[in-house]
Amino acid sequence: MRPRRLLVLDGRLGAAGALASAAEPVPVGENPSAVAVLPDGRVVTADRLGDALSFVAGGRVVASLSVGVPERRTPAELGERLFYSRELVPNNTAAGPLSLYTCAACHADGHVDGRRHPAKRNRFFSMTESCRGLATTAPYLNLGDPTTIADFADNIVATHAQGAEQNPSGFADYPVRLRMRDAALDIRERVLSPGEVRAALAAYMARIPPEPSPFAPAGQRLTAAERRGLSLFQSGCTGCHELVGNSALGNSVPARLLERRLLSGKVALTSPRRHAVGTPVLGEGGNNPPSLRGVWDAAPYFSDGSARTLQEVLRRTDPDSARVHGPENATRPPAFSADERDDLLAFLRAL
Repeated sequence: MRPRRLLVLDGRLGAAGALASAAEPVPVGENPSAVAVLPDGRVVTADRLGDALSFVAGGRVVASLSVGVPERRTPAELGERLFYSRELVPNNTAAGPLSLYTCAACHADGHVDGRRHPAKRNRFFSMTESCRGLATTAPYLNLGDPTTIADFADNIVATHAQGAEQNPSGFADYPVRLRMRDAALDIRERVLSPGEVRAALAAYMARIPPEPSPFAPAGQRLTAAERRGLSLFQSGCTGCHELVGNSALGNSVPARLLERRLLSGKVALTSPRRHAVGTPVLGEGGNNPPSLRGVWDAAPYFSDGSARTLQEVLRRTDPDSARVHGPENATRPPAFSADERDDLLAFLRAL
């Protein structure tokens, strides 16, 4: 894993309105995921995979602060490296030293990137789906296949690796070399076998948690509007987005715990079946419904990204229609009143 580089501009405008800066990009730590400017003018980056902070001043790193354990010992910790590292698929990169082909390139911070991507050897394009809370939302992908997270990890490696033309039988079975710091902060190389790669990736993906919604109430109870939205959701939407703790197990959530578990991201809000709801059908019989956890931050919506906002989703939704989310629903009188749409929107944003 190579250090990433930070470019600091001084903000002055030069000729033709261009930002003036004589600075060169500064190598900081591994996978910087946040940056801040301190009162004394230093810039600090939070380096996710190095578990460190890098302090930049005068065009160089002047200090580093470890905030964690640099070693990666467990499969899940190794899987995190794979998720954010282009070493996962070394043969599937663009040209040039700055190319980046990783899980996180499409699933920003384990979530979505708001774009459609080719799938099944370019047979169709579909929106990215969130990886948050994957452990309880099987089966996976729009096709509802694979059915376990271990098979999902194998699918990721097999479909994103390149080299089938040169080695049809074993192109996806390759070792992965990771360069990591050890306890003494020295760089060491660790080689993962094809089986270890898949096990590590599955272990990490199973640990990616849902992101709490900024729209959710501070406590563990829904507001009055959100509770009304839940009631509407229960009567019209749970045929596809089931209120179970684990979609593979179908274990129902006790009514007394439902609100608390919804707000803590412990309800699957999907089902193991495929449904034809009026969006482009990607698999036989329909698509597997995405989980609605984190839907407040997953725009645009539907497999083709044809709804830009949750308001558009609700305007197209008619639980009594044969095509529940068909675009033609938006040309007819709304299935929900304005107040009902407001309540449903409040509930969805809280998830």
